[in-house]
Amino acid sequence: MAYLGGTLIILLGACGKAVMGGAVPGDPVYTMEPARVDGETLVVEGVASNAGEQTIQYEMLSPCPTTLRIYRMLGTGTAETAWDQLAWHNSRPGGCKRSPVTLTLAPGETRFVGGVAEVADILGDSLPAGPYEVAIVIWGGFTSPPPMEVDVGEVILER
Repeated sequence: MAYLGGTLIILLGACGKAVMGGAVPGDPVYTMEPARVDGETLVVEGVASNAGEQTIQYEMLSPCPTTLRIYRMLGTGTAETAWDQLAWHNSRPGGCKRSPVTLTLAPGETRFVGGVAEVADILGDSLPAGPYEVAIVIWGGFTSPPPMEVDVGEVILER
């Protein structure tokens, strides 16, 4: 599920894709594929598209317009944040500092949106191998306040 400004805006499309955005004219529509592990890398891929007749110009709030967030399911049916890519990036030199980047989508245009992370970086030396829920956080590109967090499924992370 994704909440944007308190409003649920995610639709589950065919083949498990998450489709969100476009609730307000001038907002891009995001279509995300389910998360997957490719070798030793967690991969989330999708596109931002402009189905409208006008060019969309929007601001991403960071040079890292998307980050991944990993959740560990607890026995109570709730989840806790196990790893946050933004916090991980910002704990290293350079990091993802907030500096807005303006992007443009012409009518009918699409742009790749996604994120990758090394499984070893996620698990580090403290998280156990096992199932984790994955979300992608989109830090702008819509008229309501960011960020927009979208659940993109469960993966098994192994050492």
